[in-house]
Amino acid sequence: MYIQNLLFDKYENWRDQKNSVADLVTLTDIGNHFHRQMEIMVVTKGTVCVTVNGVTKTLVAGQFSIADNYDVHSYALGENVAGNALIIPKNYLSDYIALTKKP
Repeated sequence: MYIQNLLFDKYENWRDQKNSVADLVTLTDIGNHFHRQMEIMVVTKGTVCVTVNGVTKTLVAGQFSIADNYDVHSYALGENVAGNALIIPKNYLSDYIALTKKP
């Protein structure tokens, strides 16, 4: 587990330091995870069961979910699904973080 966490931390640091504004990734089934970045997932075809912080919703084409930084989230894809996740580095979210900071 220590090595897995170390690799995860290195990956997160690498992603934070990249020069891209965001990563756009193709949807896949993925279990519970979290990261420093915000993730916006959009379904373009089919249905996806999305769980964010223990709350599960079924999304259909045209709907999206937002997992804030450090929100635990997962995706379970139905059949014939298409969509993308936009992962936005924390350094581009300073205004958002300031406005939504929890006391």
